[in-house]
Amino acid sequence: MSDPRAPTDQLRRDAIAAAVAAYDHANPQAPLPRNAARLLIVMFASGDMCQRSQEAIAAEAEYDRARLPRALRRLVEAQLLSRERGSGRVPHTYHLHLPPWEAVMRGRCAPTDRSRRDEIAAAISPYAPRRMPRLADDAIRLLTVMFADTDVCRRNLESLMAEGFSRDTLALLLRILIRAGIVLKERGVSRAPNTYRLLQPPPRQP
Repeated sequence: MSDPRAPTDQLRRDAIAAAVAAYDHANPQAPLPRNAARLLIVMFASGDMCQRSQEAIAAEAEYDRARLPRALRRLVEAQLLSRERGSGRVPHTYHLHLPPWEAVMRGRCAPTDRSRRDEIAAAISPYAPRRMPRLADDAIRLLTVMFADTDVCRRNLESLMAEGFSRDTLALLLRILIRAGIVLKERGVSRAPNTYRLLQPPPRQP
């Protein structure tokens, strides 16, 4: 039987996970507590407000009850949460504050390896001036998201949309990149996502 509190919106789960990853990337010396994303997903399964006891949160998130107060304080300090004190038997109220997607992109999505960024820029540069002058920046950003560490991407569209792309923009960029021969698409089977492969740019004509 599925957990009634488990988030059914993949986009929401991805948004929370991306925000945590972005913070950790920007603060490598002081990352968030382990399993912070899991904790936030449980607390904010269907909305941006949580008013549950710490016992209930710890039990559902399978989080150490003794460490939970410190983890929550850390998330408040990171400004991913704000807290309203409860009174008596009324538990504290927590509000989720996800950062703007532009900040997430700066913190998480751009490859940290300069040579990798150069490879992606090289793959798109032969086509950008002629076929996508206005979309070149967005196309490069999408490629850095899809192929940050490898030339193969098996993420679904909802997961890519969670990186800050609208459905229409994402569909347009993928169509252009595929037609240009920059990305190869292999259709998934059943519920498996499509596989996208980053192709090397064709040799330049002398």
